Amino acid sequence: WKVNGLINDCGKIVGGGKESVGWFDISTLKEPYRIEGKKTMGLELAEQLGWKLPDVIFYPTGGGTGLIGMWKAFAELIELGWLSGSLPRMVAVQAEGCAPIVKAWEDGKEHAPLWEGAT
Repeated sequence: WKVNGLINDCGKIVGGGKESVGWFDISTLKEPYRIEGKKTMGLELAEQLGWKLPDVIFYPTGGGTGLIGMWKAFAELIELGWLSGSLPRMVAVQAEGCAPIVKAWEDGKEHAPLWEGAT
């Protein structure tokens, strides 16, 4: 399928097909496996840095799933006793022409609104 639009337009098509065609929606945060996969970044980072996390992580993001996955990995490593100390400050980095997570953070919003006119 090709969709003439943005990712949210694709999501609408998939959402409509869930009932009528029986599609399974694997959109971001609508299934458990994506975050588990994104945890790999956090596990690799911790291991490669000798089980000591940096103070800050700058992460180029779309919807923030990578940040969530890394945070989950760090929390689980602390629970296992493999990490100790403070968790790093996580910084979402987005392109100026499409920065819904950055805008939501700056505006103190819990959810990121649709970015109109993304480029």
